[in-house]
Amino acid sequence: MREGHLYVIPSDARPLIASGVLDRRLFDVTRLLEWRYDDADTTDIRRALPL
Repeated sequence: MREGHLYVIPSDARPLIASGVLDRRLFDVTRLLEWRYDDADTTDIRRALPL
């Protein structure tokens, strides 16, 4: 958590954020949910892996 925002940052992205290659905001889950970048309103749930 940082300033009330939840960030989910993969370990291999950390050096890229630190060096300025990636923007930390790409991993701001709080903001992404506010902008509706989620699947809450979808009825089509696709499977990532075949069963």
